[in-house]
Amino acid sequence: VAAETSRIYDILHATGIIRIDYTITQDENGNDKVNMLETNTTPGMTATSFIPQQVRAAGLDIKDVLTDIVENQFA
Repeated sequence: VAAETSRIYDILHATGIIRIDYTITQDENGNDKVNMLETNTTPGMTATSFIPQQVRAAGLDIKDVLTDIVENQFA
């Protein structure tokens, strides 16, 4: 899924943080089937939202991450 997500990001010419949602189901043979649901180009950024939780889990500070994105966007 990570490779597909990266490819979708590139196809969309995305910048910064986006969220791509999937469901994983199983086909009739029990094989996992990945289904893309949506691309969210403005994901939530409250303390309980998924992106800030991932940033914290990586040991990073959300302010530093967002500052880096903004500064590099116009470099």
